[in-house]
Amino acid sequence: MFSLSDMVRIAMSPPLAPESDTAGACPDWELVLHAFFDGELDTADSLAFELHLGRCQRCAVELKNLKSMRQKFRRSAVGWVAPDALRNRIR
Repeated sequence: MFSLSDMVRIAMSPPLAPESDTAGACPDWELVLHAFFDGELDTADSLAFELHLGRCQRCAVELKNLKSMRQKFRRSAVGWVAPDALRNRIR
């Protein structure tokens, strides 16, 4: 997704100014953020996003929110059990 020159450019660029009236991740990085969170990026793309994450407060806050939400779901009593017919089909 990102070339080495893209990653160097990201690392060397100045931090983005936070936009106080806008919540969520940067529009250009939102899909990358979700892929990163889900563990779907390769090493190079993960590194590029980590470089961006170190410089972008909006994306850092959004990642923190996603992690918090995941923890709440794991701790909650909400859970679904697959029906026996589905489990048998998978086996």
